[in-house]
Amino acid sequence: MTVSAKEVKKVLKENGFDTRKIRIRVEHFGYGSMSITVRLMDVSLDLSKIDTILCKEYREVREDENVQGEYLEGCNTYVRCSYDEDVFELEKENMYPRAEKIYLELEEQDTYNGFDIFENDQFRAVAFIKDKVITLMSKTNEPGFYPRHMLNSIDDMAEALVILENGQTF
Repeated sequence: MTVSAKEVKKVLKENGFDTRKIRIRVEHFGYGSMSITVRLMDVSLDLSKIDTILCKEYREVREDENVQGEYLEGCNTYVRCSYDEDVFELEKENMYPRAEKIYLELEEQDTYNGFDIFENDQFRAVAFIKDKVITLMSKTNEPGFYPRHMLNSIDDMAEALVILENGQTF
């Protein structure tokens, strides 16, 4: 299968995304394999949705039937989506004063109790300073896995706040 960056952008447009702030690189390498790398230049774009759409459309990885977890060489298509590092770092810098304030307040508490640091219609984020983790709690009371984000520093707090403030989850 051969794919071009234009084709990938077309798929994203068909799914309602404005592709002006999306960079796509398609690389072909050994034995017919291909890599689609998507870099988002705006943190408000839904990374997980874009990743899901493109993986469903293009990802194809052949696994060894005899050895669990082994990929066969050749004819694989890999999809990798991420925010542009510089754009994400700038957002973290802007969030840093707020993150520092929250983190220092949590450190002063010195308890295993959780403290709400963010809330929207779907979930609330609870920070546990002694456990060094931020956990997302569903507001719909759905049982299951609660996504977590490590909390070892003010930088981790800033990263979590950027993700949450832009409507994403961990």
